[in-house]
Amino acid sequence: MTGSTLRLTLAQTTSSNQHDQNIVDLRKLARGAVEEGAEMLALPEAAGLLNRDRDSARKMVVSADQDPFLLACREEAARNRLWIQPGSTPVSGSDRFRNHATMISPDGEIVASYDKIHLFDIFLQGRAASGESKRYEPGSEAVLVQ
Repeated sequence: MTGSTLRLTLAQTTSSNQHDQNIVDLRKLARGAVEEGAEMLALPEAAGLLNRDRDSARKMVVSADQDPFLLACREEAARNRLWIQPGSTPVSGSDRFRNHATMISPDGEIVASYDKIHLFDIFLQGRAASGESKRYEPGSEAVLVQ
């Protein structure tokens, strides 16, 4: 930060079911954030990948250290000297995916990682339960970033 004020670009995206398009969007948003004088870019939940087809998603979802979207976020952070909070992206867990978030420094280093603890499930009378816990396993630790 350049003083007592943080210049932040908060972006809303329409996530694709493929990493490639989400990476294209990330690169445009990072450039735009820097052009506007931002020091940090924050993206929404599921910015890295939103693929409702389980079989297709299983072929793309990998560990956090191999995730193409997170690797691109690290590159963009270092290239643009920008803090990036990439929203979240699914990464492999033990038996289901994890809804994984990170904080990336302007050096491109991951300074914090978090797996969503409180998953959203809905129980409506007369309907089968629906929600994140069918697809994601919960994290177990809250994270604070200084």
